[in-house]
Formats: sequence, C-alpha cells, structure tokens
Amino acid sequence: MPHNKTYLSALDKSKLDELKKVKLAKLKKLHLSLTDDAEKITVDLEYEMENIMDSISEADELIKEVQTLNNTFDRIYEQLEDSMKEAEKLKTKGLEVFFELRDGADNLGLDVNDIKQAVDLDVATVNVDDSITAADSTLDRLADNFNK
Repeated sequence: MPHNKTYLSALDKSKLDELKKVKLAKLKKLHLSLTDDAEKITVDLEYEMENIMDSISEADELIKEVQTLNNTFDRIYEQLEDSMKEAEKLKTKGLEVFFELRDGADNLGLDVNDIKQAVDLDVATVNVDDSITAADSTLDRLADNFNK
C-alpha cells in the first residue's frame, strides 16, 4: 500500500497538473485575445501613419504653392509700387510741360486746346490719376489678402 504522503503527493501533483492546464487554457484565451487586439491596433496604426504621410505630402505641396504665390505677390506688389512712383513723376513732369505749353500758347494768342500734343498730355495726366488710384486700391487689397 502506498504511503499516505506518496498518495497525497500524487493527488497534489494531479490537481496541480489540472490547475496548470486550466491556467494554460485561460492564458491561451487571453493570449489569443491580446494578439487579435495587437494585430488590429497594428493595422489601424499603419493606416493612420499612411494618412499622416499623405497629409504631410499635401501640406508640402500647399507650402510650395503658397511660396510661389508669395513670390508672385512680391513681384506684382513691387511692380505696382514702382509703376505708381514712376507715373507720379511723369504726371508731375507732364503737368509742368502742359502749363508751359498753355502759357506759351497764351503768349502767342493761341488756344492750348488747338495743340494736339497738349490735349493728349492733359488727358493722359488725368487718366493716370485714375490708374494710380486703381493701383493704390489694388495694393491695399493685396496687402489685406496677403497680410503684407
């Protein structure tokens, strides 16, 4: 007859093995559940990383477009400013010439309006004011839209 200790030891070992099997089964279920979660999260992370990279590429393209627009803006803004300054100078000079023509015509007893160049110059100096005003308004709109 086996000894009581041996019998208890065999019984404990059997229960211990059974307990290990139950724990192992639970561990496998837990492991399977976690690996499923890990796989799903990995797929979701890869999807989001792809979205991030796509957005970064779009942002890079937008930045290039904005830089091109800023360069175009600077060129147009400077061109308008320069043209306005030059038009103001020419207008001033044109008015001086017109007044000289008018005074010369008056001294000769002529009507300045009979001198085609004087009339053309007078019209041009008046029209350039409209252009300068329009350009100034355009500069304001450009500045407002580009925060210059």
